[in-house]
Amino acid sequence: MGFPQKPKELNLYPLEERLLSLRIPFMQIRQLPRGGQLSVKGNVVNVPVEVQPTINSLPHTLEKSGTISVKLKKKLAFKKCDFSKNVGPFAVICALHFLMRTSDLYKSSGIEINDDWITEIAKINEEETQKEKKIAENKRITKMKITQMMTDHFSEVDENETHVGNTDTLLDYIPDDNPPCDTGLTFAPGEGQRPISLYSDPDAEYLSFPTIFCGQRRPDNKDRSVSVHYTDIVKWELRSMDRRVAQSIPNIFFKLKKIQLKNISDKVNLALRRCQSEGKKWTAKDVLNPNTLNDLVRLDEGYYIFRSLRNSQVYLEKRKKKLFAMIRQLGLPTWFGSLSSADTNWKDLLRILGKLNDGKDYTDNELEEMDWNQKSKLVQKDPVTCSRYFDYRVQQFINLVLKSDHAGWLMLFYLFFPVVFSKRRQLQLPH
Repeated sequence: MGFPQKPKELNLYPLEERLLSLRIPFMQIRQLPRGGQLSVKGNVVNVPVEVQPTINSLPHTLEKSGTISVKLKKKLAFKKCDFSKNVGPFAVICALHFLMRTSDLYKSSGIEINDDWITEIAKINEEETQKEKKIAENKRITKMKITQMMTDHFSEVDENETHVGNTDTLLDYIPDDNPPCDTGLTFAPGEGQRPISLYSDPDAEYLSFPTIFCGQRRPDNKDRSVSVHYTDIVKWELRSMDRRVAQSIPNIFFKLKKIQLKNISDKVNLALRRCQSEGKKWTAKDVLNPNTLNDLVRLDEGYYIFRSLRNSQVYLEKRKKKLFAMIRQLGLPTWFGSLSSADTNWKDLLRILGKLNDGKDYTDNELEEMDWNQKSKLVQKDPVTCSRYFDYRVQQFINLVLKSDHAGWLMLFYLFFPVVFSKRRQLQLPH
């Protein structure tokens, strides 16, 4: 398993990626009140879109540094905008041109790009290459001159002189959460389209996230020597050294919902086969009968398939019964404790995140100088690593503290001296 090599043409912002995606996974991603973490509510709706009208609406005059304001809506008649950002039309056209040349999925989509645009892109890229070569040559000459001036102990640079660059920005400050969409280009690519099930559309993930998969499919199980389950593929992609999947929050939620739908579908098939083996045969007439549905609800047969779905009613009911069984067999608990993540205070975790995502080795002094917002942004970049690190600490706490021969004394020491206990490697726990 592996990812295709990502070219520089696909280094896009999220809204630029949506403009050239052949599928849009609609989902409600909300920010949690504390820490800035994100959560998903509801289901993921896979909607096919037409890219051609969007491409035709982009400005024909391409400039590499030019940007336009783009608004995305669910319907053009709505006043509320779902997304409002500045995008670079040149970057979108370059990325689409690359996908049309290299991806079979995009070649079969029927998208057409103006030949004049392709000629202009090639011309701009050639000029950019020549410019980069010229800049590199000027840097080399400047370095030689500086070396010569340092040798002569003479400098023509005034130390008090400061260079002020372009202070203009491309940020749109929108104070209102629901701003009116009266400026810039407005698109509603999913309007009038019929959603497709995630499992009846096998290419949904590749077409929804072209910057991750570069328009290429994964190898099919028929082409593998050993069949690989989708959940194993997801684990590998999230834990890979290439962090393109771990840093994409929409793709993580997309995988989560797809796995949940697969589990529910399998449980439905098992439930129907089990009922048929007991002499019950379900038909469309039985399902539409209100009395039959009431029996399913009363006997909890209708909820049985959701036992493996976390936070569902049947899942929590199963956990409650297991807890009551433990109380009957082991007796009432002596104490109760809850564990929560303090990721912004764990220097080991922040150091790992900096090395994985930013390529920096942060020192203890640099981590102490960071404020809470900087640490929170570092944590938001890679929720997968944060979750795995917290799980590791919990397992170590269970194995070294709760399962220790001196668990009672250690817990008392932890309750009365939490500061000493939290210091890394300062307390030697007995085996």
